[in-house]
Formats: sequence, structure tokens, C-alpha cells
Amino acid sequence: MSSPTSHSETAASNAAHRLPQGLLATLALFLLLEVALRLHHFGLDGVLRPLDFTATPILDTAFVTASADPQISWRLRPSFEGHFKGAPLSTNSHGFRDREITLEKPPGVSRLAVLGASMTMGSGVDDDAVYSRRLQSLLDAAAPNRFEVLNFAVGAYKIPQMLAAFEADGRRFSPDVVLLRLQRNTLHRQFADLPPDFESVRIQPTDVRKRLAAFFSYMAIRRLIRDASADRLANDWDTRARPETGSMSSVQTPLDRFAEARAAEGVRVVILLIPQLRELASRGPGVVAEKAP
Repeated sequence: MSSPTSHSETAASNAAHRLPQGLLATLALFLLLEVALRLHHFGLDGVLRPLDFTATPILDTAFVTASADPQISWRLRPSFEGHFKGAPLSTNSHGFRDREITLEKPPGVSRLAVLGASMTMGSGVDDDAVYSRRLQSLLDAAAPNRFEVLNFAVGAYKIPQMLAAFEADGRRFSPDVVLLRLQRNTLHRQFADLPPDFESVRIQPTDVRKRLAAFFSYMAIRRLIRDASADRLANDWDTRARPETGSMSSVQTPLDRFAEARAAEGVRVVILLIPQLRELASRGPGVVAEKAP
């Protein structure tokens, strides 16, 4: 007859054997989900070229390099080509996601400088699908050789960085109009003073969550959990000094100063605030745009 001690030892031994089996099964399901998502979104290339098709944030890729200006902290690497979130991304010799352009403005040409973050830079879309390129095509069709649209956007930029980067680089291209494209989450993701050091916002060796973010399966599971939860997960480092809701009032002063400085140079500033889909849905059917006061 077996003793209670032997039963406990047997149960512990069985549990120890089941643990690695459970981990292996979980890992296998995770990898199967990853392959399925890649095949669905990118086809066979997403599986055969996994490093070209990842969900890695722009700050943790080779596309971004440190800036010597502490008000900017990072910028796109000049003359660089690769894949970002499954789509080709290339930069010109000035370090912008744009075609090659001259510093001097051609005679008879009006220039539109576009500022913004990842949505304006283009995240997970081909170079020609970025909205600044599409706007360029429309202008070329209507008035050939009359307009140049220059894209100075950089992923993960906050408004102070956008303005500082334009002061340092964008104004050298003599634009006639500056278009600043914002959305609600851009307004409430600000930092109290200078942006964080570039190296501090990149993936750290011990940051398991950010390393997992390179996998689409992890991002899909995280989104399901987030959407099912009544409480929104907190954002990353950029939640410092975040107001309760995103509003223009939180950034009005620096934007006013920027607009005044550009007006003194004869440059017009246009600020475009893009609502999120859930905001439009909350306003009722048929609401597409709303005139700013």
C-alpha cells in the first residue's frame, strides 16, 4: 500500500512532466497563429521573409537614427531602403520618406511641407501609397510642374518634435505652406519637457513585451484582450503630462507660436485634425467632417 508521501511525489512528478508539454503546446499554437496571420495579410512572402514583415515599432528598426538635437532626439536615416511592417520604405539623402528633392525651390513652383508622425510618414504602406505622394499625383495631374509636396513626417514624433524638426530642417526647403496633420491620440501623447533619449525608447534587453510586439500573433491577442476590457491599457513612455482627453488646448500655445513665426516668413500654416472612426460613429450616421470653429 502506497504512502501519502509517494502519492505527493507522483503528482509532483506528473505536474513537472506536463509543464514543458503545456509550454510546447502554447508555443506551437502561437507560431501557427503567426503563420496564419502572415499568410492572410502578406501571402507566402510574409512567411519566407519574416524579418521584412514584422510589427516592430519604427523606433526599434534600422530606419531610425539618433539626432544630435535634443529637441528632436531621433530622425529617419538618410538614403536607406528596407521593409517596414511588410511594405517597402525608402528615404532620400535628406533623411525624409520622399523622392529625391533639391534644397533650392525650382522657379515657379509652390512647395507644401507636410508634418506629422507615423500616419503621415506612412506605416505599413508602399512609398507611392503615402498620402503626400498621392496628393502630389493629384496636383501634377491638375497643374504639372507647379507644386511640390514634401513629406517631413517621422514615426513616433510628438508635436514639439514635429515643430523643432521643421525649424531645423524643413524651413531650409523654403515651403510656401505647412500642413500639420494631427489626430486625437497625437494631442494627448506629449512629454513635459524634452523628448526622451533615443536609446532609452528602443527595445531594452529585458523588455519582453516589446520584443513580443514584433510578432503579429502577440499584437492580435493583445488587441483582443484590450478591446474586451473596459479599461484601456496605459500607453508607453509618452504618457507623461498627458491631459485627461486629447484637445487642441493642450498644444495651442506652441502651435500658435509656430504659426506666428511662419507668418512672419510669409508661410501659411494649415492644421488638419483627423477624427478617429469611433468619434465619427458617435456623432451619428452620415457625419464625415466637421468645420473647426
